[in-house]
Amino acid sequence: MAIDWKRTDVTHVLSAVMVSQTNFAQTMGAIEGVEWAASSLEAAYYTDMRTGGKLRVHGDGWKRGSFIRIVHSVPEFSYSKTLGTYVVTDEAPQRVGGEWVRDLTLSSTLVMLANDLFTQPVPIDKGTRALDAMKSVLSKSGAASMRSAFGQFTGADATSRVAIDDSLADDVKASKAQVLEAGKSRLEAFFALANMSQNRIDVTPEGYIRVSRYARPASRAASWTFDLEDARGVVLAGTLSRSSDWLSMPDTVAVQHDFTVEKNGKTQQRTLYAIARNATGPHSIASRGYSIVDFRQVPNISPHTLQAASDYAARALKSDVEQVEWELQTTYVPIWEGDVVNLVVHDGDKAYRGTRKCL
Repeated sequence: MAIDWKRTDVTHVLSAVMVSQTNFAQTMGAIEGVEWAASSLEAAYYTDMRTGGKLRVHGDGWKRGSFIRIVHSVPEFSYSKTLGTYVVTDEAPQRVGGEWVRDLTLSSTLVMLANDLFTQPVPIDKGTRALDAMKSVLSKSGAASMRSAFGQFTGADATSRVAIDDSLADDVKASKAQVLEAGKSRLEAFFALANMSQNRIDVTPEGYIRVSRYARPASRAASWTFDLEDARGVVLAGTLSRSSDWLSMPDTVAVQHDFTVEKNGKTQQRTLYAIARNATGPHSIASRGYSIVDFRQVPNISPHTLQAASDYAARALKSDVEQVEWELQTTYVPIWEGDVVNLVVHDGDKAYRGTRKCL
């Protein structure tokens, strides 16, 4: 049965459940005394932690050290969904009106890998597969609860209890030997290996790591539509606003390229300058009446020619596209960071009307 999230006659129930620090599948009861009006969750696609939040708890309902899982349910729909599983990284207890009140800081379980630093250098040999290196980084971490993270998809490896589904993630071999330095975090290594193999790291609502092929948000289908003129729409009136960097976008990219050449046994310093300019369009000098220049010092242009420097400037100018952000408030709909939605705007500036695809 399809769920009608536009209904207003349903009951939304939130619960905060304590979870074992070493076994995400083991729960230890709900937390009593949660002040939901002073609590919140947040998520962002391009942040390292992906998600986080805060939870205000009155009394001693939270068992010290336990992780917290936030669950949303709607009895009328027989619906229940885990929103996230979190590590408590600060408790901030304060005695108010004869009781202790704790403002718990909730951090994504990825924080365990961020704080787990390599105690000695870890070599990665040339030809090592990125996903094998990821398994090694995770299986040797102190975060025992996350060692079965990839097992969410393919079951468990007998030794490391970590496995990866190749249908979800791409793999490459390291083109050269490298070393994960002592003092660096396992999460930093994870991101580096993900970038090398063109994968994305996410954390599941249950707290596990998920590695999957990176897909540009613009290439993905929308999971929801927000129509501002829908009589039963979920957008709260008066909450829509828009911001854009169009007034600060450059019409010119200027490049300075410093390099050295060997001539007659001597090293000589050379410098090239190149520019690319928008002659027409809303961000051109003709349209705006003045110029905004993006000046870049670029050391790694090859070959060391004016044409190569000019090509770099032209590519940089072409890739600089307007960034538009929409802010709005809605009633509850089951979307999360990384989802793509359509926003239908019927009025306002012509450049922004119509169906806008948003991350």
